[in-house]
Amino acid sequence: MLRVLTLSTLFPDTSRPTFGPFVERQTCALAARSGVEVEVVAPLGIPPLFARHPRYRPLAALPEREAWHGLTVHRPRFAHLPGNRFDPALLARALRPLLREIRARFPFEVIDAEFFFPDGPAAIALGREFGVPVSIKARGADIHYWGGRAPIRRQIVAAGRAADGLLAVSAALKGDMAALGMPADRIAVHYTGIDRTLFNVRDRAEAKAALGVAGPLIVSVGGLIERKGQQLLIDALGELPDATLVLIGKGEARSRYETRAKAAGVADRVRFSGAVPPATIAGWLAAADVMALPSVS
Repeated sequence: MLRVLTLSTLFPDTSRPTFGPFVERQTCALAARSGVEVEVVAPLGIPPLFARHPRYRPLAALPEREAWHGLTVHRPRFAHLPGNRFDPALLARALRPLLREIRARFPFEVIDAEFFFPDGPAAIALGREFGVPVSIKARGADIHYWGGRAPIRRQIVAAGRAADGLLAVSAALKGDMAALGMPADRIAVHYTGIDRTLFNVRDRAEAKAALGVAGPLIVSVGGLIERKGQQLLIDALGELPDATLVLIGKGEARSRYETRAKAAGVADRVRFSGAVPPATIAGWLAAADVMALPSVS
């Protein structure tokens, strides 16, 4: 029996059901394998004295331990400070007592860190303390965004060099990790999987008709934040006079994107769907002529 402790600050909860669903699905699939047991630690970073702030109140109200889609999920809090550079140390300090408690009844044999920052550096410190190997998975922004900030880049690279195993969601990301100074021979490419019972090839015309869409359709799925780059799609839509753009996701940049679409004269051809269930996303992707995934990080 292999006992895995999955550590991920990117993991859904009742207040953020679409926050890292790919981590959730991967972890559920791992737990379903014969001979594997998994417990999840999904830490919540909350600034000191801000637990009652509207932004953090839903997180502060979450249970510290719960059954989540068949998984045992712990949601410990840690102090999150501006600038983020101290997050790994604060995260590791907050997790030590919990991991001692978990290990007393669930003697985990590996720490599976599912995001590179702050999870990776914290996992290395905890792996050394508990004498277990550590695997760290890179997913994109944790390398391209956080890796672009010198104090944090140093922590990311040090964690990558110290890890017993590294995963990247694409060959291109593996190359970027190696370019930062991580050992390429220890990086395996591990693609993000999909649920093929939901996401499959369908008749595009029928899918469009079901959604009431005519003409070329561009669909983009992701949080509405500047580094995701949806503004590039809005700007490009002016060059495609017959196309409709659907942005699936929510985020703090939505109002700015709506203003940008109006200024560009394309507001009538940009749809903001908000956060929707996977089955709804599958319907939009089946209807799409183009699935666009921009990024500026």
